[in-house]
Amino acid sequence: MLWSAKTAFPTSQSRPSRSAKQQGVVVGRYYQPEALEAAFPLFSEFRSISEGPRGGVFAVYDHGRSERVALKLVRDVGDESNRRSFAEEYRLLTSIVSERLIQVFQASFEVSRSGTAGLPMNEGTVPHLWFTMELGDSDVRKRLPNMNLEARVQVIHQLLEALRFLHAKRVAHRDIKPDNLFLFEGQVKLGDFGIAQAQRTQLALGVREGPVGTPQYLALERWHAQPPGFDWRPSDQYAAGVTMFEILSKGQQPLTFGAALDRSDWAAVEAIHRDGPIAPLVIPEQKQRPEATEAVIRRMLSNHPAQRYPDIRDCYLAFRTAVAHDRIGGNEDPR
Repeated sequence: MLWSAKTAFPTSQSRPSRSAKQQGVVVGRYYQPEALEAAFPLFSEFRSISEGPRGGVFAVYDHGRSERVALKLVRDVGDESNRRSFAEEYRLLTSIVSERLIQVFQASFEVSRSGTAGLPMNEGTVPHLWFTMELGDSDVRKRLPNMNLEARVQVIHQLLEALRFLHAKRVAHRDIKPDNLFLFEGQVKLGDFGIAQAQRTQLALGVREGPVGTPQYLALERWHAQPPGFDWRPSDQYAAGVTMFEILSKGQQPLTFGAALDRSDWAAVEAIHRDGPIAPLVIPEQKQRPEATEAVIRRMLSNHPAQRYPDIRDCYLAFRTAVAHDRIGGNEDPR
C-alpha cells in the first residue's frame, strides 16, 4: 500500500491546533475528517495518502511523538487471518530493524485492549486495526520522472541492499515495486510488508479477485499454489528485476500487458509473464544499449527460479559490475 507523500506540516517543535476546520484536514471519499479526529485524538493534520474499501494510509501529526508519521488503517472484518496478517506485518518490522526498512512505532493491539478503533462510515461504525510508521518524503514512482541517472542507480543499489538484509533473515517481501520504495532525504527504505512471508494459498487463475500481489511484478511461481514453507525469495528477485528495468528506463516495463490488466484477465497476464517478449532496456540518458546491465536484469526475469541468480547478493554484485562495464551514472568499484 502506498503511504508516503510530500506534504506541508508543522515542524516537530510546533503543536498544531486540534480543530479539524483550522487544520484543513484532507481526506478522500472513504474516510471523513470528523470521524478520523474523533477516533484518533492523539493525531491531527490528517492527509490522505491512499484510501480504499479495505483501509487507508494517512500522513498525520503525532502529538505523542511530536513529529509527522504515517498512520495505516485496515478494516477489521472479523477475519482472524486478516488480523493475524496485519499483526505479523507490524511484528515483522519491529523484529528486523534496518536502515533500509521502514521503522514502525506503535500499534492498536499494543495500546488498546480491543486492538481496534471504531470509525463511523456509511454502513455504520467499523472497527479498524492500525499502526504508525515513518513518513518519507515520497515514493520512488512519484519521483522517478525527475530523477537523474545517478540517483536512479543509487535507488537500485539500496533496493538490493534491503533485499540482501531481508533474505539473509529468511524473509520474502513479495510485493517489490517502485511504489513500495520510499525516500528519506535521498535514502531509500523498503516498506509495505502486508503480504511478506505470508503462506497463503494462491487464488486459481480466472478467479475474479486475482492473484495475491501486484500482477505486473509476479513471477510465474506466484500464480500457483505452493506447498507450506515454499521459499518465495526467488520471486522477490523477479519483481526486483521488473522494478530495476522500470527505474532505469524512467517508467517503461519489460513486458507489455495491454488490456489484460484492465479486464482483470489473470490467465492472459500470466501467459504474458510466461511467453511475452522482454523489451530492450533503453536508458534515456544513454545512446548505447547497456548490454551488461540488461543481461543481469534478463537473468533475474527468468521464468524458472533455478535460472535466476542463486541469491540477491549475487544480483547485487552482478549489477554493480554491469553498471561499471556499461559506464552508467553512479557506478562504483564492484569489489
